[in-house]
Amino acid sequence: MRRFVEVCNKRVPGVRHEVVASQSGPDAYTVERVVQPMGLRGSSAGTPRDGRISSNRDYRNGAAFQP
Repeated sequence: MRRFVEVCNKRVPGVRHEVVASQSGPDAYTVERVVQPMGLRGSSAGTPRDGRISSNRDYRNGAAFQP
């Protein structure tokens, strides 16, 4: 997740990922965040294997961008 945020920050200058909550263990991780300045709430859940991410699912509140 940390690497994902670093790449995102380089590609979109001025964006910030504020971590609201996170949990990690040997078999799973979750991160809830708010992307600023847009206020887009989202979360990621995944599975690590051998120090790398073997699966990842991202969820975002797209309703925040509805007129």
